Amino acid sequence: MPQTLLLRLPPPGQEETEWLVMDDAGDAGTTRQRGSLTLAAAVSRTGKVVALAPSTQILLAEPELPPGSGVKLARAVPFALEEHLTEDIDHLTFAVGRRRPGGATPVAAVSRAVLQGWISDMEAAGLEPLAIYPDISLMPENPAQTVLWLERERLAVRRPGALPFAVELSPVSEALVVAGVIADPLDTAGELKVPENAVLYVTREDWARSQQEFERLAEKFDSLKVQLLPDGPLPWLARGLDSGDAVNLLQGEFARTSDFGTRWRQ
Repeated sequence: MPQTLLLRLPPPGQEETEWLVMDDAGDAGTTRQRGSLTLAAAVSRTGKVVALAPSTQILLAEPELPPGSGVKLARAVPFALEEHLTEDIDHLTFAVGRRRPGGATPVAAVSRAVLQGWISDMEAAGLEPLAIYPDISLMPENPAQTVLWLERERLAVRRPGALPFAVELSPVSEALVVAGVIADPLDTAGELKVPENAVLYVTREDWARSQQEFERLAEKFDSLKVQLLPDGPLPWLARGLDSGDAVNLLQGEFARTSDFGTRWRQ
Protein backbone atom coordinates (compact mmCIF):
# COMPACT_ATOMS: atom_id res chain seq x y z
CA MET A 1 0.00 0.00 0.00
CA PRO A 2 1.35 3.49 -0.88
CA GLN A 3 2.66 5.38 2.09
CA THR A 4 3.38 8.97 3.03
CA LEU A 5 6.29 9.93 5.23
CA LEU A 6 5.24 12.97 7.27
CA LEU A 7 8.18 14.63 8.96
CA ARG A 8 8.86 17.79 10.92
CA LEU A 9 11.96 19.72 9.98
CA PRO A 10 13.97 20.72 13.05
CA PRO A 11 14.04 24.38 14.12
CA PRO A 12 17.34 26.30 14.06
CA GLY A 13 19.85 24.88 16.53
CA GLN A 14 18.41 21.34 16.47
CA GLU A 15 19.40 18.42 14.26
CA GLU A 16 16.92 15.68 15.08
CA THR A 17 13.71 15.44 13.14
CA GLU A 18 10.57 13.44 13.95
CA TRP A 19 8.30 11.56 11.62
CA LEU A 20 5.52 9.05 11.18
CA VAL A 21 4.44 6.89 8.26
CA MET A 22 0.84 7.13 7.01
CA ASP A 23 -1.17 5.14 4.52
CA ASP A 24 -3.31 6.78 1.84
CA ALA A 25 -6.31 6.73 4.17
CA GLY A 26 -4.42 9.07 6.49
CA ASP A 27 -3.87 6.49 9.21
CA ALA A 28 -0.51 6.32 10.94
CA GLY A 29 1.04 2.90 10.47
CA THR A 30 3.75 3.45 13.05
CA THR A 31 4.23 5.50 16.15
CA ARG A 32 6.11 8.76 16.00
CA GLN A 33 9.86 8.29 15.62
CA ARG A 34 12.87 10.57 16.07
CA GLY A 35 16.31 10.70 14.54
CA SER A 36 18.25 12.03 11.57
CA LEU A 37 16.81 12.74 8.13
CA THR A 38 18.89 9.83 6.82
CA LEU A 39 17.17 7.48 9.25
CA ALA A 40 13.78 8.85 8.23
CA ALA A 41 14.63 8.17 4.58
CA ALA A 42 15.56 4.58 5.41
CA VAL A 43 12.14 4.01 6.97
CA SER A 44 10.17 4.97 3.86
CA ARG A 45 12.16 4.66 0.65
CA THR A 46 9.21 4.32 -1.74
CA GLY A 47 6.60 6.59 -0.19
CA LYS A 48 5.64 10.21 -0.72
CA VAL A 49 7.37 12.75 1.50
CA VAL A 50 5.59 15.69 3.12
CA ALA A 51 7.51 18.02 5.42
CA LEU A 52 6.34 20.46 8.09
CA ALA A 53 8.64 23.46 8.48
CA PRO A 54 9.10 25.58 11.62
CA SER A 55 6.66 28.46 11.23
CA THR A 56 8.91 30.86 13.13
CA GLN A 57 10.83 31.23 9.85
CA ILE A 58 7.71 31.73 7.71
CA LEU A 59 5.28 34.63 7.34
CA LEU A 60 1.61 33.65 6.96
CA ALA A 61 -0.88 36.34 5.99
CA GLU A 62 -4.14 37.06 4.19
CA PRO A 63 -3.51 40.31 2.28
CA GLU A 64 -5.93 42.02 -0.06
CA LEU A 65 -5.38 40.40 -3.46
CA PRO A 66 -6.97 41.12 -6.84
CA PRO A 67 -9.35 38.60 -8.42
CA GLY A 68 -7.77 35.94 -10.54
CA SER A 69 -5.35 33.09 -10.18
CA GLY A 70 -2.14 31.66 -11.55
CA VAL A 71 0.77 33.86 -12.58
CA LYS A 72 -1.18 37.11 -12.28
CA LEU A 73 -2.11 36.43 -8.66
CA ALA A 74 1.39 35.22 -7.77
CA ARG A 75 2.92 38.45 -9.10
CA ALA A 76 0.62 40.53 -6.89
CA VAL A 77 1.56 38.76 -3.63
CA PRO A 78 4.98 40.38 -2.94
CA PHE A 79 3.50 43.88 -3.29
CA ALA A 80 0.46 43.01 -1.16
CA LEU A 81 2.79 41.80 1.62
CA GLU A 82 5.32 44.59 1.37
CA GLU A 83 4.36 46.33 4.62
CA HIS A 84 4.70 43.05 6.54
CA LEU A 85 8.19 42.22 5.26
CA THR A 86 11.51 42.99 6.91
CA GLU A 87 13.64 41.34 4.24
CA ASP A 88 14.29 42.34 0.63
CA ILE A 89 11.63 40.91 -1.67
CA ASP A 90 14.33 39.56 -3.98
CA HIS A 91 15.57 37.31 -1.13
CA LEU A 92 12.13 35.79 -0.53
CA THR A 93 9.92 33.26 -2.22
CA PHE A 94 6.13 33.40 -2.03
CA ALA A 95 3.38 30.78 -2.08
CA VAL A 96 -0.37 31.15 -2.53
CA GLY A 97 -2.99 28.98 -0.88
CA ARG A 98 -6.53 28.14 -1.85
CA ARG A 99 -9.01 31.02 -1.71
CA ARG A 100 -11.23 30.68 1.36
CA PRO A 101 -15.07 30.77 1.17
CA GLY A 102 -15.10 34.35 2.47
CA GLY A 103 -12.84 35.50 -0.36
CA ALA A 104 -9.56 35.79 1.57
CA THR A 105 -6.49 34.02 0.21
CA PRO A 106 -3.76 32.69 2.52
CA VAL A 107 -0.20 33.35 1.37
CA ALA A 108 3.23 32.52 2.76
CA ALA A 109 6.63 34.13 2.47
CA VAL A 110 9.94 32.51 3.37
CA SER A 111 13.59 33.23 2.74
CA ARG A 112 14.69 31.64 -0.51
CA ALA A 113 17.93 30.54 1.17
CA VAL A 114 16.08 28.96 4.11
CA LEU A 115 13.70 27.03 1.85
CA GLN A 116 16.55 25.88 -0.36
CA GLY A 117 18.42 24.77 2.76
CA TRP A 118 15.49 22.60 3.87
CA ILE A 119 15.21 21.04 0.41
CA SER A 120 18.97 20.45 0.15
CA ASP A 121 19.10 18.79 3.58
CA MET A 122 16.30 16.43 2.63
CA GLU A 123 17.71 15.63 -0.80
CA ALA A 124 21.12 14.92 0.75
CA ALA A 125 19.40 12.30 2.92
CA GLY A 126 17.63 10.79 -0.08
CA LEU A 127 14.26 12.50 0.49
CA GLU A 128 12.37 14.38 -2.22
CA PRO A 129 9.48 16.32 -0.68
CA LEU A 130 6.25 16.72 -2.63
CA ALA A 131 5.09 19.44 -0.25
CA ILE A 132 6.42 21.59 2.58
CA TYR A 133 3.86 23.23 4.85
CA PRO A 134 4.31 25.65 7.78
CA ASP A 135 3.71 23.41 10.80
CA ILE A 136 1.10 25.63 12.42
CA SER A 137 -0.96 25.72 9.22
CA LEU A 138 -2.16 22.18 10.01
CA MET A 139 -3.66 23.28 13.32
CA PRO A 140 -7.40 22.56 13.32
CA GLU A 141 -9.86 25.42 13.20
CA ASN A 142 -12.59 25.37 15.84
CA PRO A 143 -15.67 27.49 15.02
CA ALA A 144 -16.45 28.11 18.68
CA GLN A 145 -13.05 28.26 20.38
CA THR A 146 -9.60 29.74 20.07
CA VAL A 147 -7.16 26.90 19.50
CA LEU A 148 -3.85 27.16 21.38
CA TRP A 149 -0.80 24.96 20.89
CA LEU A 150 2.05 25.27 23.36
CA GLU A 151 5.39 23.71 22.45
CA ARG A 152 8.37 24.65 24.62
CA GLU A 153 8.63 28.47 24.37
CA ARG A 154 6.31 28.80 21.37
CA LEU A 155 2.61 29.53 21.62
CA ALA A 156 0.58 29.08 18.43
CA VAL A 157 -2.89 30.58 18.17
CA ARG A 158 -5.74 29.98 15.73
CA ARG A 159 -9.00 31.84 16.07
CA PRO A 160 -12.21 30.93 14.23
CA GLY A 161 -12.01 32.02 10.61
CA ALA A 162 -8.44 33.25 10.89
CA LEU A 163 -4.96 32.07 9.98
CA PRO A 164 -2.79 30.65 12.76
CA PHE A 165 0.17 32.61 14.10
CA ALA A 166 2.85 31.94 16.67
CA VAL A 167 4.61 33.85 19.44
CA GLU A 168 7.93 32.79 20.93
CA LEU A 169 8.04 34.26 24.41
CA SER A 170 8.38 33.16 28.01
CA PRO A 171 6.65 33.04 30.45
CA VAL A 172 3.34 31.80 29.06
CA SER A 173 1.45 34.76 30.52
CA GLU A 174 3.48 37.21 28.43
CA ALA A 175 3.00 35.12 25.30
CA LEU A 176 -0.77 35.08 25.86
CA VAL A 177 -0.82 38.86 26.33
CA VAL A 178 1.28 39.54 23.22
CA ALA A 179 -0.94 37.17 21.21
CA GLY A 180 -4.00 39.08 22.43
CA VAL A 181 -5.53 35.98 24.01
CA ILE A 182 -5.78 37.49 27.50
CA ALA A 183 -5.95 41.08 28.65
CA ASP A 184 -2.77 43.01 29.38
CA PRO A 185 -2.83 43.76 33.14
CA LEU A 186 -0.73 46.90 32.51
CA ASP A 187 -3.19 48.34 29.99
CA THR A 188 -5.67 49.93 32.38
CA ALA A 189 -6.76 52.62 29.91
CA GLY A 190 -7.71 50.30 27.04
CA GLU A 191 -11.05 48.75 26.23
CA LEU A 192 -12.19 45.88 28.41
CA LYS A 193 -11.24 42.61 26.71
CA VAL A 194 -13.92 39.96 26.39
CA PRO A 195 -12.54 36.66 27.80
CA GLU A 196 -12.06 33.96 25.19
CA ASN A 197 -13.18 30.35 25.07
CA ALA A 198 -10.02 28.37 24.32
CA VAL A 199 -8.76 24.83 23.96
CA LEU A 200 -5.09 24.16 24.64
CA TYR A 201 -3.18 21.33 22.95
CA VAL A 202 0.01 20.43 24.76
CA THR A 203 2.31 17.47 25.40
CA ARG A 204 2.53 15.95 28.87
CA GLU A 205 6.02 17.39 29.28
CA ASP A 206 5.01 20.93 28.37
CA TRP A 207 1.86 20.69 30.50
CA ALA A 208 3.90 19.61 33.52
CA ARG A 209 6.05 22.69 33.00
CA SER A 210 3.19 25.16 32.43
CA GLN A 211 0.22 23.75 34.36
CA GLN A 212 0.58 25.98 37.41
CA GLU A 213 0.80 29.10 35.28
CA PHE A 214 -2.30 28.21 33.24
CA GLU A 215 -4.22 27.42 36.43
CA ARG A 216 -3.25 30.84 37.77
CA LEU A 217 -4.49 32.44 34.53
CA ALA A 218 -7.74 30.45 34.33
CA GLU A 219 -9.86 33.45 35.39
CA LYS A 220 -8.58 35.34 32.32
CA PHE A 221 -10.51 32.93 30.08
CA ASP A 222 -14.22 32.43 29.71
CA SER A 223 -13.32 28.74 29.51
CA LEU A 224 -10.11 26.80 28.99
CA LYS A 225 -10.06 23.12 28.01
CA VAL A 226 -6.78 21.19 27.99
CA GLN A 227 -6.14 18.41 25.49
CA LEU A 228 -2.96 16.42 26.13
CA LEU A 229 -0.97 15.10 23.16
CA PRO A 230 0.46 11.82 24.54
CA ASP A 231 2.19 10.99 21.23
CA GLY A 232 3.38 14.51 20.56
CA PRO A 233 1.83 17.00 18.12
CA LEU A 234 2.66 15.19 14.86
CA PRO A 235 -0.30 12.73 14.80
CA TRP A 236 -2.59 15.63 15.73
CA LEU A 237 -1.21 17.83 12.93
CA ALA A 238 -1.44 14.96 10.45
CA ARG A 239 -5.24 15.20 10.61
CA GLY A 240 -5.01 18.59 8.90
CA LEU A 241 -3.41 17.26 5.74
CA ASP A 242 -6.75 16.79 3.98
CA SER A 243 -8.24 20.14 5.03
CA GLY A 244 -6.86 22.03 2.03
CA ASP A 245 -6.12 25.13 4.15
CA ALA A 246 -2.34 24.76 4.38
CA VAL A 247 -0.08 26.63 1.96
CA ASN A 248 2.47 24.49 0.14
CA LEU A 249 5.77 26.40 0.00
CA LEU A 250 6.93 24.44 -3.06
CA GLN A 251 5.64 26.83 -5.71
CA GLY A 252 7.21 28.86 -8.48
CA GLU A 253 10.87 27.96 -8.97
CA PHE A 254 10.54 25.34 -6.19
CA ALA A 255 7.40 23.68 -7.55
CA ARG A 256 7.25 19.91 -7.92
CA THR A 257 5.59 18.28 -10.90
CA SER A 258 2.85 16.77 -8.72
CA ASP A 259 0.35 18.68 -6.60
CA PHE A 260 0.38 16.70 -3.36
CA GLY A 261 -2.59 18.53 -1.88
CA THR A 262 -4.82 17.55 -4.78
CA ARG A 263 -3.58 13.95 -4.77
CA TRP A 264 -4.15 13.59 -1.01
CA ARG A 265 -7.75 14.77 -1.21
CA GLN A 266 -8.64 12.49 -4.16
